[in-house]
Amino acid sequence: MRLLSVRYPDTVVAAGADGAGPVRQVRGWWPAMRPGTAQAAVTAFHRGDPPRTSVHLVDLAGAGELAVPGTSLSPAALIADRLPHYVFWSRSGRFLAIVQPAGRTLGLRAWEVGKSASSVLLGGAPLFMDWSPVSDLLAIHHGETLSLCALPGGELRQLSANARGFRDPAFTADGQWLAWAEAEDNGVSLRALHLPSGHRVSGPRFEAPVAFLPGRSPTGVSVAVATPGESTVFAEVGTWQPGFEEYRVLFRGHHLAGWWSPTGERLAVLSPTFSGDGRFQVRFFDADGAPGCALEPIVLSADTRTAVSFFDQFGRSHSPWSTDGRWFTIGGRVATDGLHASYGPPALDRVLAIDSTAAARWQDLGRGTIGWVIATSGGGRP
Repeated sequence: MRLLSVRYPDTVVAAGADGAGPVRQVRGWWPAMRPGTAQAAVTAFHRGDPPRTSVHLVDLAGAGELAVPGTSLSPAALIADRLPHYVFWSRSGRFLAIVQPAGRTLGLRAWEVGKSASSVLLGGAPLFMDWSPVSDLLAIHHGETLSLCALPGGELRQLSANARGFRDPAFTADGQWLAWAEAEDNGVSLRALHLPSGHRVSGPRFEAPVAFLPGRSPTGVSVAVATPGESTVFAEVGTWQPGFEEYRVLFRGHHLAGWWSPTGERLAVLSPTFSGDGRFQVRFFDADGAPGCALEPIVLSADTRTAVSFFDQFGRSHSPWSTDGRWFTIGGRVATDGLHASYGPPALDRVLAIDSTAAARWQDLGRGTIGWVIATSGGGRP
């Protein structure tokens, strides 16, 4: 296996699995692998007067590096801590969607690899999106509007003017349906569009906000339903197949985030331990909602906390699962490995991995604030 990690303060490391050392080190944050290649889009901070930020396409197996046009910002501006740009590849790897600061709001650009310029699609905040798994179709939640954008043309088609909340829309695994949530009667109701026919359907209604779980939901789409009065603490996970009335609860229990594996066989959920010291526990469930193993509590790194806060978005662009659905990775430290992240230096953070098919302990893959298994070969240790 190969590991992609971010080491504090600003170095992206692509490393081998056999302890042979790093393959490539580049300056930057939040690398996103281009599907089917050894290339990654990396967002970088350039010191200077004034400082600037940009996105680069980097060959992690060689020495190639290309600045993505339209992404250089001077003076530098950030979307969130250590996040000057947010990048998200289409499933084909042909297009890169880029969210970046644009004055007092956010702007969304699209770049087709090999082109000399990127195009501005729209502006607004919040800005969340999902790529179709079967085409270069981009669903965009901007402000209170949900739109579809077909690339390379860039034409926008409005689907809803009432898409509330800081959350993603979601395609079903076969790309046939697009689902989203709309505000209704002091709650939210699910809506879905059947893309081939244009037929719309309504789904279940909830008293609290919802978030669509990233990964391959075994049935239609999966939603995490928030605790009433809360927007970031969830109380249950359920599945809904658009076009059918049935909504099925998979499990109930407080959690902050959830990620389906790429195979749809397992769901990883991050739950608070309620110990009062900021620790969280990863728990696994099978496709029917039956609980599996619960892991040793950990303290999250700052980068991981950002990814968890917007898990429905980052889980699509920077999945914590390996592509074969076996390994799950996270950044932070176990409770016995030094000071809490709020007090201890970020250099103490580690990239941790777990084999989800076995009841095992966290494996320490090395120093880093966050990491991803980017290639697998065999069943050995990452």
